[in-house]
Amino acid sequence: MERYRSHILIILLFAHGLMLSLVNAAVTNITTDQNALLVLKARVTHDPYNVLANNWSTTTSVCNWIGVTCGVRHRRVTALNISYLSFVGTIPPQLGNLSFLAVLDMTNNRTKPISLGNISLLQQLDLSYNQISGTIPSSIFNISSLEVLDLSDNQLSGSFPSIISNMFSLFVIDFGDNGLSGPIPRDIFGYIPNLKFFYVSGNMFDGEIPSTLSKCKQLQGLSLSLNYFTGAIPNAIGNLTKLQTMFLGHNKLQDQATNKINTATGTTDQVLADQASPKATTRVIKADEDHDHQYEDHG
Repeated sequence: MERYRSHILIILLFAHGLMLSLVNAAVTNITTDQNALLVLKARVTHDPYNVLANNWSTTTSVCNWIGVTCGVRHRRVTALNISYLSFVGTIPPQLGNLSFLAVLDMTNNRTKPISLGNISLLQQLDLSYNQISGTIPSSIFNISSLEVLDLSDNQLSGSFPSIISNMFSLFVIDFGDNGLSGPIPRDIFGYIPNLKFFYVSGNMFDGEIPSTLSKCKQLQGLSLSLNYFTGAIPNAIGNLTKLQTMFLGHNKLQDQATNKINTATGTTDQVLADQASPKATTRVIKADEDHDHQYEDHG
């Protein structure tokens, strides 16, 4: 009987210790999220509406902070939307500690970016209208879960970043209205076969339009206007039967393939239209009704 009681006591002590470990782990995890956001707050040098100063406080749960969404199950930060608040500051590397983050939207602020390649669950990244300068880090394309990548309307320079691994989830790339230059790498489209919207208008890209664009069989919107592309429009684009809008105006292209491509794709916009494409992510989610976004419970 005594031995039996000893075994029961050992089991209870083990169970108690396990529960404490789980509780401590949960506290550590949400504390990690909180600390990462507090570092971001400290890196903001101008907060004209005092959103962070008045709301992001340790006296309240991080899940109740303005712009923060936590998952229902594990109560980890899954979305951060602090767009259109006119912040000035730097995105700290600690933001990469938000390991459950699926949505990061910092549209229309003035932030300096860092590598976000270690946020493994990130699905939507919008840093448009931020006056970001420098080059686009290739590490962004290490995030295999990424679906929407919008870095448009910044001051980015350098070449189009390389893609060396499959990104089957990615369906939006918007690098429009920057200062990017050089040719579009031919091999990237084999890694993004499910791409639906590709917008790079308003840059300084040159060279020929890659015929490998035809590997993106789901492509619906294409904007390459206001660049320095040369040569003929690839006939292979005519194989993109789901293409709905295409903007190639204000380049140095030959136009002999225009009618053939319009007929094959059934595009409603002129191939050599003089205007650039509409803003990608303001219409992409509406246009893509068959794509189900579930960011709410990744925690």
